Amino acid sequence: MIRKIFLLSCVAMMFAAGRAYAQEIVVDSVRYSLSTFDGNEAWVTDYIGNSAEVVIPSSISYEDKSYVVTTIDHGAFRGCRSLEILTLPSSIDRIDSSAFFGTGLKVLNLRASTPPAISPTAVNTTDTYDITVFNKSFYYRGTLNVPSDDAYSKADIWKYFYNNTVQDGIVYWINSSTEKVGVFCPEEGNLEEDIVIPATVTLDGMDYPVTSVIDGAFEGDMDVMKSITLPECLTYIGGEAFFWCEALEKVNMSGVVNIGLQAFSGCKKLVKKTFSIPEGVKFIDAGAFSNSCGNLETLFLPSSLQSIGNSAFEGSILKDIYSFAITPPDMVNSFYSNSEDVYEIATLHVLPGCEEAYRSAAGWEKFRNIVGDADLSASDAYVDGGFEVHCADGIVGTVVPARIEVYAESGALVLCEDNAMRCDLSPLLGGVYIVRISAMGQSRVLKVVR
Repeated sequence: MIRKIFLLSCVAMMFAAGRAYAQEIVVDSVRYSLSTFDGNEAWVTDYIGNSAEVVIPSSISYEDKSYVVTTIDHGAFRGCRSLEILTLPSSIDRIDSSAFFGTGLKVLNLRASTPPAISPTAVNTTDTYDITVFNKSFYYRGTLNVPSDDAYSKADIWKYFYNNTVQDGIVYWINSSTEKVGVFCPEEGNLEEDIVIPATVTLDGMDYPVTSVIDGAFEGDMDVMKSITLPECLTYIGGEAFFWCEALEKVNMSGVVNIGLQAFSGCKKLVKKTFSIPEGVKFIDAGAFSNSCGNLETLFLPSSLQSIGNSAFEGSILKDIYSFAITPPDMVNSFYSNSEDVYEIATLHVLPGCEEAYRSAAGWEKFRNIVGDADLSASDAYVDGGFEVHCADGIVGTVVPARIEVYAESGALVLCEDNAMRCDLSPLLGGVYIVRISAMGQSRVLKVVR
């Protein structure tokens, strides 16, 4: 977890720099940092006691001056196994990452009517929030006492204490406003090697579709889970969702559209010598597969892809990249390598006629070798086995019932067959078409010229 630890350290250093002149004091085994020079605020920075119950006051005094306690700092109570009951005053308006991770916390009493802000993860500056501010099990096993359930049930992070359910060893969270379900985390002690996420979960007699994996859901579940199958209705994989899951070898994500920040960072067994991003994925966020690509030589990118974040495939030894997107996806430095200049060494294979578009596109223009040979033979290698696809005389056929989608060069869907074993393209006008065949939880993509 070198990358994340380094970033957390940077954040800690920035906070420390901002409080370079702050005074530290200890009251009732709680260490506070005081803004003695520029205000009257106090931060809880550490707990050095071993009591089962702790009450944080709304203010503390030092040298005849009163300081309002406003913040629980990063990791302030981390690892305090003895702590079971904690009461925070109404003055608390911010709680930083990992503040209560690794504690024995069972009951949290909050006096603030407005839910305290939870800081985003240290590796992101936008909207990925760190659910590991608490132990994951605390969300569905612990007790949260607050002044207003209505306010807390709608607030970031706090909302996960509401509307959750455990089914077949997996904890799900139901968004009451959208009536959609997110995979929250594995139930403590019940993680299996092979996990299948259902298309729906049931709560109070109602079925809800499972559409996302919540930020950090499987983070740190390193040595058990080897494979996970996601339903086609699941479109979003959150930031750090599988962060450093070192045993993970296979993910079936045929319906996924968005892969979040560092979602698969550190999953070294997942990204093999040849690796494919499934058709349908539109957005790959920064660092999505960073620290996972040490063996990656050949990468296939789908025709649906629109954007690749910075360092998404950092650390690779890429030799060949196949991009089936007609319009070059947005990207800056997605293929950064510590040891080799991928842009000098790798060959970028694109659809015939798209060479100039890639040569003039930001980021892609760095590649020295761009060739227009990403044809049927390349796309046939694009998916890992599972079922065969044949194409001859304008007929696309499979050996198993499949969903067959035909897209024009513009990206418009022009033909779709469900549960079919053949699709006749002959009625279509002459031109280039992208065909996506989905079956057995996998997809194949091929280019057909009429």
